[in-house]
Amino acid sequence: MAKRYGVAGIVGVVVLGSAGAGFATGMFVGGGGAQPEDVLPSSVLFYADLDLDPSAEQKLNLVRLLGRFPDVEREYGAEPDIRTLLIDGLTDGTALEDADVSEWVGDRVGGGLSWDPEENKLTPVLAIEVEDEGRAMADLQSVVDADQVAPSQAADGYVIVTGDVSELMGSVNGGMSDTDAFGDDTITPTSQTAAEIAEAATDAPLSESAAFVDVFERVGEGLATVYLDGASMAEAVQEMASSWNLDDEALADPLTGLAEAGATGGVVRADPDAIEFLAWSSAAPPTGDSPVGIVNGLPDSTLFALEFTGGSQYVAEQWESVVEGAAGELPPETLDRTLAQIEAQTGLRLPVDLETLFGEDVAVAVDSEGLLTGVPGVGVRSVTDPEAGADLAVRLERALATWTGGFGITAEGTDDGMVVASSEEFADVLKAADGNLGSTPAFQRAIPEAESATYVVWMDFSTISGALALAQPDAADVLGPLESFGLGVSPDDEGSLVRARLVFADGDS
Repeated sequence: MAKRYGVAGIVGVVVLGSAGAGFATGMFVGGGGAQPEDVLPSSVLFYADLDLDPSAEQKLNLVRLLGRFPDVEREYGAEPDIRTLLIDGLTDGTALEDADVSEWVGDRVGGGLSWDPEENKLTPVLAIEVEDEGRAMADLQSVVDADQVAPSQAADGYVIVTGDVSELMGSVNGGMSDTDAFGDDTITPTSQTAAEIAEAATDAPLSESAAFVDVFERVGEGLATVYLDGASMAEAVQEMASSWNLDDEALADPLTGLAEAGATGGVVRADPDAIEFLAWSSAAPPTGDSPVGIVNGLPDSTLFALEFTGGSQYVAEQWESVVEGAAGELPPETLDRTLAQIEAQTGLRLPVDLETLFGEDVAVAVDSEGLLTGVPGVGVRSVTDPEAGADLAVRLERALATWTGGFGITAEGTDDGMVVASSEEFADVLKAADGNLGSTPAFQRAIPEAESATYVVWMDFSTISGALALAQPDAADVLGPLESFGLGVSPDDEGSLVRARLVFADGDS
C-alpha cells in the first residue's frame, strides 16, 4: 500500500501542481517526436503536461522573468535552469526525491485522470518520456507495484505509470477506509494497470480526441497546457458517487455545472514582459454577451477593478437555483419569512434589488489614492434602470449607514443607473467616468481584449508593492517585479476565450 500511495502522490504533484503553477507544455511545443497526449488514451478526462526543455524563445523569456523573483534568484541564480527547477518541483516531497531522476528523465511529462465507464475504473496516470528506460524502470519499480509501471505500447520512449484511486480517496477521507467513510454498501473503486492504459492509448490516443483537438486548435502555441472534459468528468463523478452511496441530489447542481462547462483547455506562454494563460471553452461566458463599458473610464490611479455585464440576468438565474436548493431544506413559508425579515430590517428586497444593483453592467473599483494616508476610494458603478437605481440608492444608503454606524457611505442614482461609494468625492469620480485607465499602456498590456471582454479583472501590483515595502518588505520582494494582473473573458466562436496576464515591470525586460 505504501508504494501505491507514493505514485498517487507523484501523479497529484504533476497534475495539480502543474495546473496551479502554470508550468505545463502544449501539444504544439517541444519540437518533434511523441507528446504525452500521444501515448495516453482518449479516456483521460483531466490532463496537464510539462515540457522540461521548452523552445529557445519561451525558455529565454521564462528564465528572465522567473529570475527576477528574489527567492528564485537566490536558489537558482538570475537565469535559473528551467529543467532543474521543474524536476526539483516535481520530485520534492515524493518517493523519488532522492533518486537521480535528472539522469534518465526526458523532456516531457504528462499526467491526469483516466475514466473507463465500461469497467467503472478511475485511474491516475503519468506518461514520462525517458532517456534511459532501464534506469527509469528500476527507480519507478522501487516506489510502485509491478503492474503500475510499463513501457509505452507505442514504443515512443515513454514509461506509463498508474496510481491507485482508492489511495487518493483515502487521503481525501482523512485516512479512513471507503467503508468507514461511505458505508457498508460501498463498492471499492479500482484502477487500470499501466499496461492496460498503454494498450488503450494505441487504439485511441488523447491527441486524436475530437474535443481535445478542437480546443487546442483555437489557442495556438504556448509553453503550457491543461485540459478538462467537463461532460466526461461529470459522468465519472456521477458513477463513482453511486458506487460510494453519495447523495445524488446534493451533487445534481455541481454535476450539471460541470457538464455544461464543456471541453476547456488552455496554454501558458512566456512573453518578454508577461506570463500569459490563454484558454478556450466550449461553454459561453458565465455572465453577459455585451462588452464592458465602465472600466475604461475609471481613473488611472485605480488599484483594483472588476466588471461584468449581464448581471441582472445572472442573478435571476442563480436566485432560482438558490430557492430550489433551499426548498429541499426549508419549508416555503420559512424562506418567505426570512426574506420578509431581511426586508423589514434593511429595506432591501431580494432578489429584485440585487438584479437592479448588478444591472446590465456593473463595476467594482478601488482607488490607490488614500491607500496609506486615509480611506481609499471604494465604489460600485452600475448601469441599470435609472428609476429603480435611484430608489435602491436611497434605501441602500440608509441600510449602509445603519450597518457601519453612520460611516459616510454614499449611494446615488445616476442618469443611467446608480453608484455606491465610500465617499461623495469618489462617487463623483465614478459618475463622471472621464478617467483614462483603459488607454494606459499598463492596462492594455494586461487586458489586450478589453474592448470585446464581457468580464474583466484588473490589479495594479506596482502600487501594492510600494505600500507593502513599508509594512511587509518580504511580501514586497515577491510583488516587486510585477506591474499588473489582468483577466478578460470574451465570447468566441460559440464558446468563450479567457486570457489572464501577469505583467512584469519594465516591459522590455
